[in-house]
Amino acid sequence: MMKRLTFSFSILILTFIWIYHTAATDYNPAINSIIGDISYIKKFGHLPSSDTDRDLRISTHLAYVEKLLRSNKPPNIDTDQKRSNILEHLNNYRTAENFPDYDDHINRSEMCLIGEDRKICAICYLVEKSDGRKAAETIRKDLKNCEIAGVNSEALTDWIRNNGLTREEVEIIQPSYN
Repeated sequence: MMKRLTFSFSILILTFIWIYHTAATDYNPAINSIIGDISYIKKFGHLPSSDTDRDLRISTHLAYVEKLLRSNKPPNIDTDQKRSNILEHLNNYRTAENFPDYDDHINRSEMCLIGEDRKICAICYLVEKSDGRKAAETIRKDLKNCEIAGVNSEALTDWIRNNGLTREEVEIIQPSYN
């Protein structure tokens, strides 16, 4: 009886070690710091793995967010048309799939550069389309690694307010590009 109990306990421990190892080696950071990978789960029924195509994850996230934002009431009726335009730009950004690249060999702060290759983050793209390149460059300088959460930027706050969005919506839009 004792041998059987010891064997069962050993199998249980090994199972937990295997589960932990499998989970740890297949770790894949969430696509968004606010809503995580809910977009991928809703579309495919499971979490993305480390082998999941990055552009598919970004595109899936942005499609989900666009649908979510279109169903939300704008915070200010006076900016309803601007908000609608922003969502059209978001759709264009998503369908073009020209997302910034993440390379372990470059400084992550270079990810948000707005260059001739047109690979810019979602929010800088939306700002550029609505308010021009200069406004996008101003906001880009305030972003850290293309992340919106925790950024204190007067230019970004003004853009959000003027375009019928909320801060939370903007944070939900921005995917992680790594």
